[in-house]
Amino acid sequence: MDRPERTWQDERRARRDRRRAERAEQKQEDEELRRWWREEAELDRREQEHVAATAPVVAGLFARWLAFVLDVCLYVFIGGAPLALLPLGKNPPLGILALMWASGVALLYVPATVRWWGTTPGKLVLRLRVVRTDDYSVVSPGHALGRFLVHALLIFLPLGFFVDHLWAFGAQSRALHDVWLGTSVVPLSALDDRATQPSDDQNNSTTTWGPGHPPPQ
Repeated sequence: MDRPERTWQDERRARRDRRRAERAEQKQEDEELRRWWREEAELDRREQEHVAATAPVVAGLFARWLAFVLDVCLYVFIGGAPLALLPLGKNPPLGILALMWASGVALLYVPATVRWWGTTPGKLVLRLRVVRTDDYSVVSPGHALGRFLVHALLIFLPLGFFVDHLWAFGAQSRALHDVWLGTSVVPLSALDDRATQPSDDQNNSTTTWGPGHPPPQ
């Protein structure tokens, strides 16, 4: 009778040992899981800091809308004056010339100034610049023209103007035509800050261009 009793006690002790081992293993797994979550949280935090540090400093909505209003007023004054002042209905050839003038002014007003100055006259007044979102570099001629055409298309589409500009209330704070073309409207102070902190990537970009300082070819 003594041997079966010892066997029963040994089995009970073995079960307790197994439970302790299982609990220790579970505790180790829980600790490893908590450590993994801490590492993931730290990586997420670093990624968010990196995104925040490299994200473009987009100009405020009010400043961009005010610049747009200034540009529209100036364009209407320059390009639309012949349409309003000349008797175009009585002279069709003169009307065609006036429409060609207005179209030419529109093409030169935005794409050419954005490419050459990096800004439009309205944005220049408010010290804003149009740059590539990825590296703050000069907007290429194709991007400048494409940005203008997409913006013009959205303006003439039903509700396109509102969708385009309401898009700026999103996470990127950029209008739809800027998102599609990979451009951003940034304050001049953001370019000055980047100029005072040069890096290998920034050495290849131009941040001091503007009126009187044409971009590199």
